[in-house]
Amino acid sequence: MKNKILLLTTIYPSPDLSLMNSTNVCHYFAKEWVKAGYEVQVVFNYPVYTPVVHKIADLIGKRVASFGQSYFITKRIKECKEYEMDGVMIWRAPLYKLLPKVAVKPSTMQKQLERITSYLEEKSFQPDFIVAHFCYPHLEMVAKLKRLYQAKTAIVNHIQSLPLQKYIGPQYLEYFKEIDIWGYRSKSIKSDFEKQFGVQAHSFMCYSGVPKEYIVNKPRTFSNSITKFIYVGSLIRRKYPLAVLQGITRANPTLKYNLSYVGEGMERKKIEKFLMTTDNQIEVKLWGNLSRGEVLHKLDDAECFIMISKGESFGLVYLEAMARGLITIASKGEGMDDIIEDGKNGFFCDAGNPEILASVIDRINRLSAEEKRNSSENAINTAHKFSDEEVAVNYLRAITG
Repeated sequence: MKNKILLLTTIYPSPDLSLMNSTNVCHYFAKEWVKAGYEVQVVFNYPVYTPVVHKIADLIGKRVASFGQSYFITKRIKECKEYEMDGVMIWRAPLYKLLPKVAVKPSTMQKQLERITSYLEEKSFQPDFIVAHFCYPHLEMVAKLKRLYQAKTAIVNHIQSLPLQKYIGPQYLEYFKEIDIWGYRSKSIKSDFEKQFGVQAHSFMCYSGVPKEYIVNKPRTFSNSITKFIYVGSLIRRKYPLAVLQGITRANPTLKYNLSYVGEGMERKKIEKFLMTTDNQIEVKLWGNLSRGEVLHKLDDAECFIMISKGESFGLVYLEAMARGLITIASKGEGMDDIIEDGKNGFFCDAGNPEILASVIDRINRLSAEEKRNSSENAINTAHKFSDEEVAVNYLRAITG
């Protein structure tokens, strides 16, 4: 009989949804667990607010998402939905809240728990392991489900600020006792969590993985200077897409650069305005949202990937760029410090700082062709260590060991 994993999350891909600033990270893990022989049931606690919130969100969703740290829901769905993806069974159940960034009412939380247990009973699914992504609202759910099923439990933290006292009250300390292992999406998230709640007895780093088929076999070869840059991500404020352009324009002025943007968002207008009002020697293409295959082609056409964003838990797109052998520039202290070693398999820049970015680009272009090739080779080797298979296996070892 297969061991069973119950995964709780407030964000998961759905065929009928398009979430701003969304991520497929939970599904990447879940489908690999299925391949490893586990039966996986996802409960997608879909946040639903008062109708006026969704109406406003639908009107100004892009603008709000531009300021956000995470995904943003505009569609108000009240019905439960069951579907399957890559062998993973998903049950989407609306979780009602008055407003974003407020606590779920105790009565609503209890009702949601009853709905979940009723659904699991209907499916004859008794979990051996209960895993949740995002500590709130799942801490109470996981603690109470553990008492019911006597399963091993884990919670993975994606954000740094967790006002659990405000959301749950002092009883959150009792719920903590029911969590067997804590996961962290980056070392900075782990450090912040431990400052708030102390060092936990058992923990692991929960990194994302890049699909093996994305990883190229050979490093790039570079001639003289790198001049072809690419940015892949939402064009939102905290990712500083305009600063990427500004940084490139301030680098060595004797070179002719080009920059491709893949993604959409409110910051696009600032980029377009900058291009209209500034005399520069850079060719810029705004490609909008592209399919995964098209993104890979754009990466292959470039030489250097840049994203100097703030508030990243773990940027999978950095690993995807490294997997294609690109020179990669990431923001320091924002999730990639434990993956990138500056000057070896990539480079660091202060988040949103075009002046520093220009100096990093000039630094790279002072390297020899062999040194740049070595950086590309090291990036590919790093991607192999963080393939989706590898990180899913490490995750499984952590929660089942």
